[in-house]
Amino acid sequence: MPRKKGNKGEPKKDIEDIKDYINGFAVDLSLQQREEFPFDTLAQHKLITAVDISTNRIQRLPDNFGELNHLVRINLSNNSLTSLPDSIGDLEYLKHLALRHNKIKELPLSLGQVKLQTLDLYDNPINHDKLPEKVVGLCVSQKDMKDCARNVTEHLRIAVAKIEKKEAAKKRKEERLALEAFKAEEEEKARKKKEKAEAKRRRKMEGNNNNNNNMNVQENSGGEGDVDTTQQISKDSKKGGSICSILFVLVFVLATALGTAVYLGEIDIEPILNELGKLMAK
Repeated sequence: MPRKKGNKGEPKKDIEDIKDYINGFAVDLSLQQREEFPFDTLAQHKLITAVDISTNRIQRLPDNFGELNHLVRINLSNNSLTSLPDSIGDLEYLKHLALRHNKIKELPLSLGQVKLQTLDLYDNPINHDKLPEKVVGLCVSQKDMKDCARNVTEHLRIAVAKIEKKEAAKKRKEERLALEAFKAEEEEKARKKKEKAEAKRRRKMEGNNNNNNNMNVQENSGGEGDVDTTQQISKDSKKGGSICSILFVLVFVLATALGTAVYLGEIDIEPILNELGKLMAK
């Protein structure tokens, strides 16, 4: 088939001349032993809404398959497809999808976004752990394919909702754990700050107690000195009093003896008085 080359400076596109296979809004590319899906060619024909590319050797679809959003009906039966690209969920106008006789094990969750009216999954090794057999059905009659489209898309939407719910719960758990970790960290900081303040307060109190004790010791030392001094003064006073008493007694005895001697005429008092007068005059 003739090919068209891209303009100079643009990536080369694999454009085929398929006008001989176009009938109205449909193109029939079946039974041509194709190994690749003609994405670039179909992307140039925006008016084509139905593509029959069944009974070929296609093993995979391009990742940007969903850009062919003008397609309404696609027949990919009797190929060697093992999966579908996630972008198939972008085919907002797709109503009919035939995939019988392929090697598809599971469908992308994005297919649940497509409002399919019929879906043919007959003779595919579907993993029924992911897509239960009762959901797929027999896909023999037209009614079976309608039921398959409704049940499969609903099952995929529920699966998406479960995943989103699980992810939301996981996110909430992560946020809760992060908040708890933050609170624990703040509490630990507050505890350490409190302990530091308490230690500082204790050190201050210990310093004040030491100062008070020193002052008390000094006061006690001063008090003991006063007591000793008082006691010493008291002793000295007592001692002085005793001496005075003794002297008084001696003077009294001498005076009495002297008086008696004078009275008896044994001592001449006049010389003594003269001597006392001299002493007092000095």
